[in-house]
Amino acid sequence: MTIDAVPWFALSYSVLRTAAGGVRAAACPGAAAMRFATTSAAGMAMPIALFCDLRFAGESATFTTAFVRRGLVAEWGLAWTLPRLVGSAHALDLLLSGRKIDAREAERIGLVNRVLPDEQLVGYCQDYVRELAANSSPASMMVMKRQVYQQLTRELGPSLDEAVKLMVESFDRPDFKEGVTSFLERRPPKFPRI
Repeated sequence: MTIDAVPWFALSYSVLRTAAGGVRAAACPGAAAMRFATTSAAGMAMPIALFCDLRFAGESATFTTAFVRRGLVAEWGLAWTLPRLVGSAHALDLLLSGRKIDAREAERIGLVNRVLPDEQLVGYCQDYVRELAANSSPASMMVMKRQVYQQLTRELGPSLDEAVKLMVESFDRPDFKEGVTSFLERRPPKFPRI
């Protein structure tokens, strides 16, 4: 059987691949605010959230990779994302058991960056993104995001060499001049947009 033999699955895969590729390829960080008061992040919701660069959860959020309990495999890229986020032991625990975990455990194992009271989650995420927009160089964030994902499979030596090359290149960018000037003038930076 091929993916095309199950039309709903082929469509779901196409949507996920487009969403995941878009988040990873985007110049700016992708953030997911997860607040599931009465349901779990399960099925396709879990891998979509995991493809985001940053994940914040409300305290009532729960997470599951219940595929094994339905006779399925680690679909939607979970075998790729989970070990990179939580390590192979935690990934295998979640995948092989299909158990449900709460937001605090998700934070402890690195599945989410931060857990907040449900009523504060959206406001916190909005403030976080505003802080990035106000104080972080868009060009620097773009390069750093690319560095992190490209370096996942590289040896340390080539990674260090590229970091030095990128650092030297950043000295010639307007963002570096603005970053230093704003620091010396004790004011917020006004970085150019990309």
